Amino acid sequence: KLSVAKRKITQFLPEKNQPSGLKTKQLTSIFQDQQGLLWIGTYGYGLHILDNSQSQFNNQLTAEQDPLGRPHNIWSIYEDSKKRVWLAEQNKLTIVHSPQGKQTIFHAQQCPELSTKISVSTMLEKPDGFFWLGSNEGLYSWEENSGNCRHYPFSKPVTKKRVTSLFQD
Repeated sequence: KLSVAKRKITQFLPEKNQPSGLKTKQLTSIFQDQQGLLWIGTYGYGLHILDNSQSQFNNQLTAEQDPLGRPHNIWSIYEDSKKRVWLAEQNKLTIVHSPQGKQTIFHAQQCPELSTKISVSTMLEKPDGFFWLGSNEGLYSWEENSGNCRHYPFSKPVTKKRVTSLFQD
């Protein structure tokens, strides 16, 4: 954590046995919301939300909280124009409406081309509300209002294929 005003850097080390501690050093994505909360996606340990005012983590989507004990790999964290926070997880997208609020799983029925075997790694929303999703199977486009969804697979066989970032110029 960087405090420019205090000219101080605070380092957080993994504390697996602390309920309000960071569980791993394998961080995959970091996002800061408008309230100043730091959302941290991890490999295998779900979502950690750092409350800067208390220097404590609120741990969500952990294997301990999953009914089947599955680890959660958060590849990307994205906030859309409606201020919804999307978590690109292994084999699903989750919409988190607030740090303490409800969560909604983005179902494949909303985009049938996006099967549950696809791992979304990045997202981008265009100003017109049109979403691009990067994955291990290429690109997907999705228009929320109409539900139109389309898959753009990799054109040539590639090893270690994955779209890792998207940028609009």
